[in-house]
This record gives sequence, C-alpha cells and structure tokens, in this order.
Amino acid sequence: MRTLILLSILVAAQIHAEENPRTPVIVELFTSEGCSSCPAADALLKRLSEKQEIDPALIIPLGFHVDYWDDAAWKDRFSSAAFTARQQAYARAMKLRSPYTPQMIVGGQAQFVGSDEQAARDAIDDAAKQPIAPLSITIKKSGDKAEVVVAAATISGNAGDLFLAITEDNLSSQVKGGENAGRKIPHAPVIRVFQKVDAKAIDNAMLSASATLAIDPAWKVENLQFVAFVQQADRNIIAAGVVKLK
Repeated sequence: MRTLILLSILVAAQIHAEENPRTPVIVELFTSEGCSSCPAADALLKRLSEKQEIDPALIIPLGFHVDYWDDAAWKDRFSSAAFTARQQAYARAMKLRSPYTPQMIVGGQAQFVGSDEQAARDAIDDAAKQPIAPLSITIKKSGDKAEVVVAAATISGNAGDLFLAITEDNLSSQVKGGENAGRKIPHAPVIRVFQKVDAKAIDNAMLSASATLAIDPAWKVENLQFVAFVQQADRNIIAAGVVKLK
C-alpha cells in the first residue's frame, strides 16, 4: 500500500493546506553555465514556475548545476559534484546512455531535454494528476541558521527518502568560461542547500524530521524557498511541499 502524506504548511502564522489546493510537482533541471543550450531551459523553468499556469500543478523548481562542464580555468559558481552524482543516479536508473544538459526530470519519473516546452507541460500535467501530497514544513530562522521541521502522517509502508532543499531565485551570472563565455545568464531557482535527512517514525502513524540549515548572509532572504519532498526507491515522488522564508 502506498504511503499517504497529510498536508499542512506552517510558517510563522498558520497557513493551511486548504488555501492551496494545487498538486505539488517537483521539477528538477540539471544545467550548467558552461552549456550553450542550457539558458533556454533555465528560462523555460523560471517562466513556468513564475506563471504557475499548468492547472492544477504547483510547480516546485529545483535548479541543479552539475560540475562536468567546469575546467581548471573556469567554474560554474553554483556547480556541485553532489548534483552531478544525483543526475548520474537518474541516468543509471532510467538506463540512459549518459547524463546530459539541459535535462529536466518531473516527479522523479519523466525526463527530457530541458528546453522542450511541450514535453515539460505534458509531464507536469501528468504528474499533477498523481496522488502527490504536500508535507508540513515549519521554519524558525535565527541569525544565519534556520531550524526546519517536516511532519507527515503516514498510514503504512515505507515513506522513502526525505530531502530538504533551499533555492534562491532571481540570480544571474556574467559567465567567464565555457560555451557561454561573455554572456549574462539569468537562472531558474538555484539549489543553495540540498540534503537527505533522517525521518523518525512516531507511533507508526507519524513521520517527523528536523534539520539545522545554514543561511549565507549573501543570499537574499526574500528570494529563498524551502522545499521538502519524499522520494521512493523507484524514483517516484509521493509527497512534496514548499514555503518561502518570511
């Protein structure tokens, strides 16, 4: 039996799930500032997430900058070997010949060239029809740290892995290397923090997890979003939530 997750979003004042009936859909974009075909994909994801016009989806964008475009002379300032490893795991599971950029993955299941708008719209629409439930996220910021608590009510079964992320929007770079050298590129929401956290079962009916995440003073608080999602071994994302830091 599938694990069911109960919706409730709490940040400072109580913000309840009923106020946002949209189905959360995690959209991952594997991209790089060094890739000439990536800016179009970044622009697409940014536009789709800002307009939120694919009803009933609540698009949750995650921009993963991979590091295999980096070289000794220049490095994508957002790139991470951990993000490359996540994409490589997808490639193995999906039996792809190799990772590539730009690659968009929707709901952990559908993958396609990240600049293909029709493929993106179709995949997001399909994912929004699946039984994906948001999570309860509570955030308490103190100085340069944020205490994040995620809660989920589960009926039975293994919920899978719980991931936490912080994204920052409205970022751009004056690229100095790679195929985009000399160009100023705006980005879809960029992953600033991404980590798996241990979830604890409470009375076999509730799952909870907490983590302390560092907030870099250079990040613009008004552009930050906190994301949590549960992903099973078959890559299926069964629960997700997002909230802004206020």
